[in-house]
Amino acid sequence: MYSDKIKLLIIETDQHKNSQSVLDHIRSIPSIDEEAAFEQRLNRFLETRGLTEIPENLEEVLAANPYVHPHEAPIWEIEGYASEELYVADQYKRNRASEYPSYADQFDTIFHVGVDEWKAQIRAVKDKYPKPDGIGI
Repeated sequence: MYSDKIKLLIIETDQHKNSQSVLDHIRSIPSIDEEAAFEQRLNRFLETRGLTEIPENLEEVLAANPYVHPHEAPIWEIEGYASEELYVADQYKRNRASEYPSYADQFDTIFHVGVDEWKAQIRAVKDKYPKPDGIGI
């Protein structure tokens, strides 16, 4: 019923990174009625825009309404850093934190093996991820 171009435009009105792969996926599943699937997608698109019937210029309407991906903030912004440089400068902290044993395991090491062994474990992580030059003690 709809051309591939129209189907791709319908897909592009929803959140997808690659409309052709979505179309290919739909076609790869024998149990999916392709035409019915696109009819449902088109009806949802029309409903969200307050349209009650398929416009004569459907291709133009679809092309003018692609899904707009929201701004994705960079990781440094999400993590609360003022700049990417500050985020990068603290990478050693994140690396260390991911490799330090849990507090419970650290206390267990101190209790069972002693402070010197605990210090050696912590020192190994610190040596693996040293502070960059110019950062405090």
